[in-house]
Amino acid sequence: MAAKIVYEQHGRQVVVPLDGDCVTIGRDHRNDIVIERPSVSRRHARLERAGGRWRVVDVGSAYGTRVNDLAHANKPLEDGDRILLHDFPLLFTEGEVSCRDPLPGASGAAELGRSTVFQHAVGFSALAAAASDASHLRRLLLVASRTSEVILACRSLDETFRRVLDLVFEQLPVQRGFIMLRGGEAGELVTRCVKHAAATDSGAPLQFSRTIADKVVHERVAVLTSDAQADERFAAGASIVALGIRSAMAAPIWRGETVEGLVYVDTPLQTRAFDPLDLSLLAAVGNQIAVAIEQARLQRSVLDEQLVRRRLERYHSPAVVERIRASSRDDAPLAADEHDVTVLFADVVGFTQRCEQLEPRAVAAWLNRYFGEMAEVIFRHEGTLDKFIGDCLMAVFGAPFPAVDHARRAVDAALEMRDVLDRLNRPLDEAERAWVRIGIHSGKVIAGDIGSPSRSDYTVLGATVNLAARLEAEVARPGQIVISDATQRALGPGYATRVVGAHRPRGISRDVPCYEVVGRA
Repeated sequence: MAAKIVYEQHGRQVVVPLDGDCVTIGRDHRNDIVIERPSVSRRHARLERAGGRWRVVDVGSAYGTRVNDLAHANKPLEDGDRILLHDFPLLFTEGEVSCRDPLPGASGAAELGRSTVFQHAVGFSALAAAASDASHLRRLLLVASRTSEVILACRSLDETFRRVLDLVFEQLPVQRGFIMLRGGEAGELVTRCVKHAAATDSGAPLQFSRTIADKVVHERVAVLTSDAQADERFAAGASIVALGIRSAMAAPIWRGETVEGLVYVDTPLQTRAFDPLDLSLLAAVGNQIAVAIEQARLQRSVLDEQLVRRRLERYHSPAVVERIRASSRDDAPLAADEHDVTVLFADVVGFTQRCEQLEPRAVAAWLNRYFGEMAEVIFRHEGTLDKFIGDCLMAVFGAPFPAVDHARRAVDAALEMRDVLDRLNRPLDEAERAWVRIGIHSGKVIAGDIGSPSRSDYTVLGATVNLAARLEAEVARPGQIVISDATQRALGPGYATRVVGAHRPRGISRDVPCYEVVGRA
C-alpha cells in the first residue's frame, strides 16, 4: 500500500499519497504539500524515497523539523511516525486512514495549538524571512524600527527598558510584562523593568513563572503558552497556577551564543491571547534589547577609556599618554619597576606669607595659574608630573618610558620654569612677586602605580626622591636651580654651572657635591 501524509488544515483532514521519489513541503504554493501556517517556512522540508524507504530532510527552515518530538535524524520513516514542522504535525502512514477516526498525531496538534509553542531563537533576518505574509512582515519591521529608535534615543538602559515595554504593550494584548537580565556570579535572573496594564497593580510584588523563564534562558527558545493552566508541560510549575497565568510569552535576550536574559509578557484574562506572529514580534524585541545592552557596554567601555586617559593626562604629556595607550599590554607601562630617572622638586618661596595677604579665592586662582603653566613646561619636555604638595610640585623624567637624556630634559624644564615664572612676575609689584627653588637629583627609583587595589596613583619611590627633595628644601635659595653631582655627570656639556659646595642634607649619610645651573652655555 502506498505511503501517505495525513494532516489537518482549516478544520478538515487532508490525505496526500506519496508519489514519485521526492515531495516538497512548505508554505509556498509551489510546494507539493502546502501548509498554510506562519511557523512553517516557505520551503521547509522534503520527503525522499530511496531503496523503497522514505526519509524526511529539513531544507534550512527557520524553526526546524523533528520526528516523534525528537531532533530529526536521517533514518527511514516508520508507519505511524509523526513529523513536526516546528509545531505543525504531519502523520506518515502506510495503512488505511478513516476520516471518522481521530487522526493519529492530531491530538498532539490540538495540544500544541491550544497550549504551547517553542521557537528556537533565531536572528531578525530569519524572523523576517519566515514572515507569513506582507502584513506580518510590515508589522515585524515596524516593531524592529521603533525599537531601534528607542535604543538610539535613550540615554540609559533603564530608560530603554521602560520605553521598550511601552512599545510591547502598544502592540500586544498583555496585562503585565518585565525584562530580566542575568547577573551575579551564579548568573541568576535580576529584574530590571516591570510594567502593569492597570495602575492599581503597579505595587504588587513581582512573581513570574520560573518554569518558563528557565526554559527560555537555558535552552534559548522563545515560548508561547496559550493556556498554561491546561498544559501538562508546565504541570510542575506551581507559580503558573498561583499566578492564574492563562496566556504568556517569553523570548530570550541574546547575541551570538550568550543569553543575557529574557523579556516576558502574560495575561490572566484569556486563553489564546497570543499567536506565533506575536511570538515573532516579541523575539524581534528580544534581539533589539540585546543590541541595546551591547551598545551600553560599548559606551561604558568608551567612558572607562576616557577616564583612564584623563587620569593619565594628570601625570603625563599627551605624547606619553599616546605611547601608554598604544602599548600592547595596557598595565605593563605602569607596573611598578626600577627606572633610571631624574627627579625635580620646585617650591614657591614665601608662599605661606603670601597666603596671609590674599583672599583664599585669590590664592587658589594664582596657584592654578602657576601650576598650569609649570605642568605644561614639564609635559613639553616629556616629564611625568608626579604630584602637587601644597605649593611644591614633583616631576620625574625617564619614567614610565626610559630616556637616555632624562637629566638634560629635567634641567631644560627647570630653566624654562624659571623663565615662565619671570614672565608671570612682570606685571606684579616687587612685593607680590614669587620665587621658586628647584632641586634636581638623578638615580634609581621604583616607579609605577602604588596604592591599594581600589585606589592607586602613579609615583616614584626611593632614596633618589628623598635627596632631590632635600636639595630643594635645604640647599637651593630663591631663584636657584641646584643639581647633585650625579645629575652634573649625566648632564654633559652645553650648560653653565658653578660649584655650590658639598652638603649633607638631613637623612642622607654622605656629603653630596652640589652645583647651581646658571643657564645654557
